[in-house]
Amino acid sequence: MDYIPCQERKFPLFLQPLVARISAGYSFWLKHLVERLGSENVRRLWTDAFAKYDLKFLDSIISSGWTEIKPEDSPEEMETPDVFGTYVGKGKQGMSVSDARSIVENTPPLPQITSTFPDLNVQRDTATYEALHLYAHGLALISETLIDRFGKQGELIAYDTLYAVRSDLGKRTGGTVEDYFRQSDEDLDKPGIYSAGLEIEKVSSSNNESVMRIKECEWARYFKERHPGVGYLVACSTDEAYIRGFNKSLRMQRTSTLMEGGKFCDFHFYVTEGIPDKS
Repeated sequence: MDYIPCQERKFPLFLQPLVARISAGYSFWLKHLVERLGSENVRRLWTDAFAKYDLKFLDSIISSGWTEIKPEDSPEEMETPDVFGTYVGKGKQGMSVSDARSIVENTPPLPQITSTFPDLNVQRDTATYEALHLYAHGLALISETLIDRFGKQGELIAYDTLYAVRSDLGKRTGGTVEDYFRQSDEDLDKPGIYSAGLEIEKVSSSNNESVMRIKECEWARYFKERHPGVGYLVACSTDEAYIRGFNKSLRMQRTSTLMEGGKFCDFHFYVTEGIPDKS
């Protein structure tokens, strides 16, 4: 098979589950930020962050290449908790459910997508770089604005939020150690947002340990070009939060990342001895 550079690799991006995932992500962020900063501070921060959204690149992605699919052909979206159901705040620091929904629904890229596609049952062969602009551009803008406004405190608020989101995701997809390593191998072998843009060298793999090097990464290229100050924070810093959420026996070691200028990312996933392998 001919070699395809990471930048040119594409995978089928299904719009309906992506929109659900973006909506859930924004909802988590909004909830955590309101708890930390109060509703009025968050409204101003949110407005300032998304004033910088690159709508031109967004339009180039959503304006062409999409094809209709049958609803049954769209991947099932993983069930997400009702964030808004726990949203009603107390006193002046809170935010109503209707206000929270309105903010999320009117945050790019969601209104642009829903106005372009009345029916979200569409898919497009998409490069990782483009998919990341849909999925992660907004989160990076929020993180950058937090740091600009609050310095180190803002960075830690962003990290806390990212950690909570990734940990929750791990818990909701969790299973046995064997489940994790099998699922990880399957995910890396099929093209998707986490795999299509990676050049991977698998050093070793078993049912309770995996060692690999990432030699090229479209995630690193996207963040270095568009959000260099928060690339590691948004894309890399909470990888272990997910795997510990998936199963509390799992651990990760990593001493180098492409995002931080390393020659590769060195991942070592393993099981901590003496801890039961079920969550």
